[in-house]
Amino acid sequence: MSSAALRLLEERHIKVVNNCKVVEISPKQVEDANGVRYKADLCVWAAGIKAPSWLAELGLPVNRNNQLEVQGDLRVKGQADIFSLGDCAACIQPDGSIVPPRAQSAHQQADYIYKTLLNEERGKTPSSKPYLYKDHGSLVSLGSRSSVGSLMGGLFKASSMFVEGFFARSMYASLHLMHHYAVLGGLKTFLLAVARFLVKRATPLVKLH
Repeated sequence: MSSAALRLLEERHIKVVNNCKVVEISPKQVEDANGVRYKADLCVWAAGIKAPSWLAELGLPVNRNNQLEVQGDLRVKGQADIFSLGDCAACIQPDGSIVPPRAQSAHQQADYIYKTLLNEERGKTPSSKPYLYKDHGSLVSLGSRSSVGSLMGGLFKASSMFVEGFFARSMYASLHLMHHYAVLGGLKTFLLAVARFLVKRATPLVKLH
């Protein structure tokens, strides 16, 4: 997927520099560790995800990224009535890996916590099964007409299904609408989709998700 994304970017005359450590950013240029200077009128910095610093001030256990440390049931360690999910949660899986801070992770965790709270409200015995992250793949939108992605990552251990072009773009749009539907409901999602269609010329041409 990375190779396909790189190819699409290069077709748009975008230069990609890998293994580059930035050491200085000035109003007109960016300089790397090798002394190479890149002229830039606008610099956009994307350096990963870190939870808000105020989470570390709550007196709850956090990791170096200010994420709240949670148990398998997504309760904050040492707290019976506090849950954490999404980018704010440091959730360790049975293999020792941490759940990636992605939209599908937060969506899955929200569903898990919802069922937990619903069972408690109904007086049912809480589930003993911990939250397990399922990788359903990744999609990257590279403009209004191009997308690439890997699907069904949780079904294929050795490999995943690679998609690109119109099909990948359609999948990306469908996934985007599914997230809106889960949060806003059917009517608001429909109205938002219509409004976005009408103002699509005013939206960014490149978006990474």
